[in-house]
Amino acid sequence: MGNYQIVYNSIMLAMDKREVEDAFARLFKLSPEKAAAILAKPQTVLRRDLDGETAEVYREKLMAIGLDVDVRDMSMKSPAATIAMPSLASGMDMQKPVLELAPLSGDDQPSAVGYHGNRMLDIDFQANGFDYFRIWIVNIFLTVLTLGIYSAWAKVRTQQYFYSNTRVADAPFQYLAKPLQILQGRIIGVALLGLYMGSQELSGLSAAVSLLVLLLLLPALLVLALSGRFRFTAWRNTGFDFVRDFAGAYKIALLPVVLLGVFATAGAQFAGISSESALPVWGLVGGILLLGFPYWQYSLNHFLVSRATFGGEHFDFPARAGNYYWLYFFKVPALVLLWLLPLGVAGVVTMGHGIVEQLPALTTLWRAGHTGVSITPDRAALGALLLLPAIGAAWIAVFIRASLFNLRYNGMALGKSTLSCRVRAWPLLWIYLSNAVAIVLSIGLFIPWAKVRTVRYRLSCLVLHASYELDDIVGKARRGNAVGAETAALFDVDIAL
Repeated sequence: MGNYQIVYNSIMLAMDKREVEDAFARLFKLSPEKAAAILAKPQTVLRRDLDGETAEVYREKLMAIGLDVDVRDMSMKSPAATIAMPSLASGMDMQKPVLELAPLSGDDQPSAVGYHGNRMLDIDFQANGFDYFRIWIVNIFLTVLTLGIYSAWAKVRTQQYFYSNTRVADAPFQYLAKPLQILQGRIIGVALLGLYMGSQELSGLSAAVSLLVLLLLLPALLVLALSGRFRFTAWRNTGFDFVRDFAGAYKIALLPVVLLGVFATAGAQFAGISSESALPVWGLVGGILLLGFPYWQYSLNHFLVSRATFGGEHFDFPARAGNYYWLYFFKVPALVLLWLLPLGVAGVVTMGHGIVEQLPALTTLWRAGHTGVSITPDRAALGALLLLPAIGAAWIAVFIRASLFNLRYNGMALGKSTLSCRVRAWPLLWIYLSNAVAIVLSIGLFIPWAKVRTVRYRLSCLVLHASYELDDIVGKARRGNAVGAETAALFDVDIAL
């Protein structure tokens, strides 16, 4: 005998009700009518008196067929709360199991890991390039045919496909926006852009004022966009949200504005001074910009994560400003020096083959077909040497991107549940380069596969250490069909995975 109960909440919004009822009936060997009657009653106790391992097996099986269920630890509840649990039928013996699953196969036997504490849950991404290609090609065709109007429907189809194929603990994510909501937001965005472009035809003062107004609106528009995007997202019928902290957004936007203002002021002040006299000032201004950028990026990421919520609980952002300074002022310079070492060796080696003497011919290589200049092995080596800095720059850029992704998500917490994230630069660089080559060779047709490959790798680097408290958060904050019934954001903003 154990202390755990399986409590049914609702059918997941992304699932077909009839299919879920049929699967539930087969799983418990019930008639379709009986299964439908049970699933019509939220907060129904399906099983009780289970040990932690068996309760986890029940939860996984039920969520796999599209039911949103909780595992409740009754040892942490008061006796009154236990009595208040609804049963399937009046007068049913509270000490007997409500429903029995079919016998468990060998693969379904409970593991030795208990339900208490953290469960390590991988994020299962089931999308594939071919299925997405069929959605993608139709989206492009209809968007072109309708002069862009269908783009809102295309956006919803794409997001629903990726969300529904991203599962945690056998429960898919849900994208709840409606095409007309997306279209409404895009119409507003296009209208604002049109007003700005129209103002450019007027006097210089009008153009400057319109640009200033647009810049002043951007932080508020970003908050509204993020709020709409989060409110269209749900997991286990429980919605995400984003706190509309306009004051916080303007504080973050103020720092780059001030720094750029200092830069512009210095430029105007020293416009008539010789470059030698202005050099120390430009160095000082550039240093201020450089020193302020890591802190601004930390503040922005802290704002994006700490204002996000799930089930009313705020996410916690673990990174500190020092982590960003360590990245930009220690890791990146070390990588640059590390890359310059083999580059210098390669330069010395190639110089020994007469490369220096052939440098003037480099300017004519691009006209080789017209001037009759042939590419000798030495010039090919020179081209390879010049390619090395480009590869190094690409590697460092991807390293920065991977590091920023890890800083945002590694350690991100929701209550006692945390994410771990380990994106590595070399695999990500290989994905980017191979995707680029394949897209060029396929004249763009490889784009769906490229997107699926990139998302799959990033999600494969995420692991959720889920505490039992996560079920309590979901149970307390259930919104049902009201999740995501908010108005659309003014702009449709993609949040990088």
